[in-house]
Amino acid sequence: MLDNAPKYDRVRSFNQVAFLLDSKLPELWVPVTVPNQATLIERTQAFSFEAVKMKRCSKCGRLLSLSEFYWRRKEQRHESWCKDCFNAQCKKYRQSERGKRIAELYRQSQEYEEKRARHRETVKYKMTTAHYQQTDNYRLARRRYDTSDKGKAAKGRYERSNKGKAKTVRYLQSPKGKATRARYCETPKCKATKRSYRISFEGRVAKAKSGAKRRAAKKIDATLSAAEWKKILQAHKSRCYWCKTKLK
Repeated sequence: MLDNAPKYDRVRSFNQVAFLLDSKLPELWVPVTVPNQATLIERTQAFSFEAVKMKRCSKCGRLLSLSEFYWRRKEQRHESWCKDCFNAQCKKYRQSERGKRIAELYRQSQEYEEKRARHRETVKYKMTTAHYQQTDNYRLARRRYDTSDKGKAAKGRYERSNKGKAKTVRYLQSPKGKATRARYCETPKCKATKRSYRISFEGRVAKAKSGAKRRAAKKIDATLSAAEWKKILQAHKSRCYWCKTKLK
C-alpha cells in the first residue's frame, strides 16, 4: 500500500502516511501529532549547532560548551582543559617558587618592556585605564601608595628628573597652576613653611645668592675701602655672615 506512495520529502512523507492510514485503514488510525516542516528544520539545526559547540574537559571530565574553553591562537584550536581547570592550574603555578622566579626574570627582560610599551599604546589599554581611574578602588589604592615609603621615594626621583622638572614648570606657568599657587600662598601652612625656610641654613644661603645676583645685575661698584673691609672681617671672625664658612 505504501509502495505506490510518491516520494516526497521527510515531512510530506509523514503527512502522506497519515493520509493513507486515514483513508484506507480507518480501523488502524491512531491520532499522531506530526510537526510541520519549519519546526523539524529548526529542531535539526538547533541540535546540530549545540552538538558542534560541546566539548569534554580532559581534566574534570565535564561536557561543556566551547565558550568554556580558551582558544589557542597559534594552534587554531581550543584548550583541552576548561577555563576553571586551566585557571586553577595557572594560579597554583604562579604561587609556586618556580613560577615566582620565572615571572620575576621575565619582568626584568627586554622583551617584557617592549611588550608592555606596545600594550600601553593600544586603545584598549587607554580605555581600560581611564575607566579604572574613575573607580573608588583606584583612588584608595593611589592614596595608600602615595603615603607609603616606596611611593614617596618614587615621587622624589621623578620630581628630580628632567621630565619631572619640565612638567612642574609647565604646570606652574599654566593658568590653573598660577591660581592654585595663589590660593596656597594665602594659607597659614604656606606662611609657616616660608618663615621656617627663611631662618634655615638653606634659606639664608639662597637669599645671599639671590642678593648677589641682583647686585651683579645692577652692576653696583664696591664702595668699601681696604680698611673698612678688614674691619668687617675682624667683626665676623673672617666668616661668612650667612653660611658661616671661614674665608680664605
